[in-house]
Amino acid sequence: LAIFVASSAPVDQYIVEHPEYLFGQSPENAFVNPDNLELLLNHLKCAVFELPLRDNELFGPHAIGDMCNFLSQSGMLHNSGGAWHWTSDSYPADSISLRSVSSDNFVVIDITGESKIIGEVSFTAALTTLHEKAIYLHEAKQFHVERFDYKERKAYVKRVDCDYYTDAIDYTQVKALREYVKEQTIPDVETLHGDVRVNRQIVGFKKIRFYTGENVGAGNLSMPEQEMHTSAFWLHFGAPFLAGLGDYTPTERQNGLTGLGNGLRTIASLLLMCDPRDLGVALTEDIAGSLTAWEPNLYLYDSYAGGIGLSAPLHRLSQKLFAQTLEMIDTCDCDQGCPACVGPVGEIGEKGKKVARVILSRLLNQAVTPQSGDQDA
Repeated sequence: LAIFVASSAPVDQYIVEHPEYLFGQSPENAFVNPDNLELLLNHLKCAVFELPLRDNELFGPHAIGDMCNFLSQSGMLHNSGGAWHWTSDSYPADSISLRSVSSDNFVVIDITGESKIIGEVSFTAALTTLHEKAIYLHEAKQFHVERFDYKERKAYVKRVDCDYYTDAIDYTQVKALREYVKEQTIPDVETLHGDVRVNRQIVGFKKIRFYTGENVGAGNLSMPEQEMHTSAFWLHFGAPFLAGLGDYTPTERQNGLTGLGNGLRTIASLLLMCDPRDLGVALTEDIAGSLTAWEPNLYLYDSYAGGIGLSAPLHRLSQKLFAQTLEMIDTCDCDQGCPACVGPVGEIGEKGKKVARVILSRLLNQAVTPQSGDQDA
């Protein structure tokens, strides 16, 4: 007997409607990108520490010469007798995390009574979960973040008992750097896979009530902007495609794309069997008022520096991704959007769900059939 208690999270709601997803396959895939430079260099350090390597040796598919030269400039390696030797006093494995790409972690200190360390959080997660006034969850207990020391990589928390958790609000800009695959399956829409630069800043937070998902408050934050190079799958929408969606305002079209991004991330995490937080979603900035027409990109990107191999499968599975997202929207009982499909009405507007559905139907080259409540669209 298995009992699954679902929350209002989109992934939980999808599994409730599709239990075969949980019982018919493995719950998670392990994605590894062996070409991730940060991971590659860290493992090379450990390899040289254990045994000197020669220039003509391969580390996986890569020749090690250039990488060893780079590490020697930092004083970690030295070439002697045609072999690279470890010269640093440090133990390289200490700087490698088995839980995250980066080893730059934040320490969580409980100051409720006598100060004590209760946890450690990765750099990326700390910015969204340990900012000031955040509710930090640890061993089923709630802690209020009293102070966030960015420079010292420490967060000071106190034990509390409240009926809400916090969700960070970020402002994200993504710029395409290199395209590996570019396809156009329907007029004026391109699907792409490549490398991107992500600039992200945490600008605020929401207070979300447990169980109901109700927004009960918000606050502003001023956090340092972070830059990351990673890989992404994205859609480029031409102006003629957006104009052909129907009698919608530019704001309604943009809201529809935002809702579409929310839905795609939910289904993408299910197709890839990963945590939804492993994927970021971003829509290019609205340039309304510009001399050129707005032709946005909708990005789904790996949330880890260098990428971990999520975006390439998404490009191959794009048609399945679109079809299952459309099915999720069509089978959701809400009228105008909710957290279980494309996002709440307060975030995507009253017609965001309708526009997202129209876009997906066009991406699948289907005729748009009206649903109940769509007559005014």
